[in-house]
Amino acid sequence: MKFIQTIRFRLTLWYSLLVFLLGLILIIIINTFVTRHYNNDPINDIINPPLPLPRYHNLQLVWKTLNEEQKELVQEYRLQDLSQIRKISAFSLIPMVLISFAGGYIISGQMLKPIKNVNKAIKEINILSLHKQIDYEGPQDEIGELVYNFNRMTQRLNSSVELQKQFIANASHELKTPLAIMQTNIETIERIKSTSEEVKQQFIENALSSVEFMNNLIEDLLLLSILEKHVDMDKVNIYETTQNAIDALTDQADKRGITLTFRTGEEEFRSITISGNEVLLQRAIMNIIENAIKYSKKNSTVHTNLEVSDNSVIIRIKDTGIGISKGYQKRIFERFYRVDKSRSRKSGGTGLGLAIVKRIISLHKGTIEVSSQKGKGSTFTITLPTGLTPNAGSRFYP
Repeated sequence: MKFIQTIRFRLTLWYSLLVFLLGLILIIIINTFVTRHYNNDPINDIINPPLPLPRYHNLQLVWKTLNEEQKELVQEYRLQDLSQIRKISAFSLIPMVLISFAGGYIISGQMLKPIKNVNKAIKEINILSLHKQIDYEGPQDEIGELVYNFNRMTQRLNSSVELQKQFIANASHELKTPLAIMQTNIETIERIKSTSEEVKQQFIENALSSVEFMNNLIEDLLLLSILEKHVDMDKVNIYETTQNAIDALTDQADKRGITLTFRTGEEEFRSITISGNEVLLQRAIMNIIENAIKYSKKNSTVHTNLEVSDNSVIIRIKDTGIGISKGYQKRIFERFYRVDKSRSRKSGGTGLGLAIVKRIISLHKGTIEVSSQKGKGSTFTITLPTGLTPNAGSRFYP
């Protein structure tokens, strides 16, 4: 029963059926011509031969020597021959079907042999052996294309698994440090009974700082998890979103003596809308401006410009901070990557801010680029398309 459900059986059946139909058509054609020939009066072929050959002249002489009874006997033999030909033709279909089925089974087996080998190799691949590739030596037909696409799929899966492992390791490392600090502070307070209130307060502040860092890290991890699923898309006024992001960070900038400016080109730019998620876009802009505040010198300015060009909205955020070396600029959007790890951790950064920005901008079909020079500041350029069709309440699946 299982064999009947296999592709090999179906290919064999179709091949056998095709051969049977072709043989049947051929037999019908042959029988039609033979029947037509035998149903003719034999004397016609003798008196009016189809070809002027000498043997027909001899037949004419022989036919003239036959009496009526002999002529009827000749005609009877002709009908018997026609009946035998029909029987032979009918019975020849049986071995033809058997031979075609056997031949189709062998041929289909050879055709499906590469698939059998591929299936065997697939069974041996698991989460620990995604790096392995299926070896295939054969024509670049449908099977070759299948093997090629499968190998590409395992490569992508292997890359995803490796990234996931690296992400888990980095997240564990990031959580391990503040936990260790908290444990050390608590154990110290417990062990040293004579610790002054001032020292105890310092230990408590360190522990609270570690808890705050872990809360921020967990919040960023949850946000990244959400961004891997779906977000709501709606009409977003990009000018208002950017202004709200700046307003939310004004107090933080004032504490460091940094001025935040926001400029737009023409007045009509303030009414430009795109299809997006306002909360996420504001979060992305805030992350960049917040980094600019952290790494800028006191009494400096962080400029934000809004432009519209070629059906795109361009947001440029420029600071005069410490800048980023060219060798690090391509990696700053990686998760947990920090140019200066000690300084980033001290400022409360989780190492996920720019990775979140990159993901949010990618969800909005946009791009983000950085131009920076060590010691002279950085400029982040966000480009978002305005041509996306907004659909209130719709879902966008990344």
